[in-house]
Parts: sequence; structure tokens; C-alpha cells
Amino acid sequence: MPICYLNVNDNHRQEDILVETKLSVIKDFLESFDLQVGLYKVDEEHSLEEVLVSIGQDLAQRSYFLQIRRFDKDMKQYVGEEMSPDPENGFSSLNFFMGVPFEFPEEKRDQICRLASIVNKMLPFQTFGVSEQEKHIYCQYNYPFVTEEIHENILLGIISSFIFAKDTFVQFFDDVATEKATVDSLIQEADKYMQKQE
Repeated sequence: MPICYLNVNDNHRQEDILVETKLSVIKDFLESFDLQVGLYKVDEEHSLEEVLVSIGQDLAQRSYFLQIRRFDKDMKQYVGEEMSPDPENGFSSLNFFMGVPFEFPEEKRDQICRLASIVNKMLPFQTFGVSEQEKHIYCQYNYPFVTEEIHENILLGIISSFIFAKDTFVQFFDDVATEKATVDSLIQEADKYMQKQE
């Protein structure tokens, strides 16, 4: 199916669907929406088990993928056993990570970082960041949980938010990186657009 914002609302469905946070179960669930999904085990190419979700292309026909990884952490060493969310299993999270598949010139780093700071104020929860060592942009979000299930609307909402971030904001980073625009010119264009809407 074409990439779009995922929606599971159905007037005929009454029950809430909870999805196990095991990556193999998440993969199977996402495949039911005809998404292109792969599960990669730890090997020479993958240091961590991960689910890889194809989330479409940008205007330059570059492909984007959302990596989903699970991290389990024992919080007792930090907060004590009584305050730990789950003394047996500790604290867990699903990490959602989208790399932006182009590099920016080093001289544009300050502009890219400034743009990321502005864009992040408009995103629901995930954030764009810039690699300190390399000239790469990424977008990520950590979803913490203490049970072994995530509501389907939350899971699909997170994935949809990454598709939204790709479709809405990545082109701005590309324009700044290729000197087609500056952050100030983008702000001016946004102000003009908002004035027309009033």
C-alpha cells in the first residue's frame, strides 16, 4: 500500500488491541498493514536486533527506513528496588530511529543545528538531531514502558509521526544543506504563509 498516515479507527471494532513489545510480534503486527517490514537478528552487520520499516521516499527519491529496537535496563541500581517500575524485569523502552539519507557540508552544521532546534518545537515527541562525529541528521524517539504491551494506536501513531516528520521537514534540511535556503529565509516564508491563513 502507499505510505500514508496509519489509522486503525474502525466503527465496527469495539475492542482495544494491545501489541506485545517483542520485536517479532511488532513485525508481524505491522505486516498486517501491508508495510514492508524486516526483522534483523544480531549478526556481523547488526549489533542489535531490530525491526526495519520502509516509510517511503522524499522528493529526491531517497528511501527512508524506521529502525525499531528494544532496550531493557535494570533501574534498581539508580532508584532502588522499591521505586523500580518492575523489580524483576527492570525498565524497558522501544527506540524509534530514522536516519536522514544525505550528508550536509561541515560549514552548514550551525545552520542545520539551529533548524533542528526550531523544528523540534513543532514535533509531538520525537526530535531531530545531528551527529557530532559525522555529517548526518537523524530523528528519534524513545517510548518507555513497564508492561509488555503497547496499544496499537500508540504504536501506529508513533510510526505515522515519523512519516509526517519526513514528509514535512526533511526537505527544509536538504534546502539548507544545499544552500537553496537559509534558516532565516525559511522562517520568513513560514511567517508569510501564516499571515495568509489569518
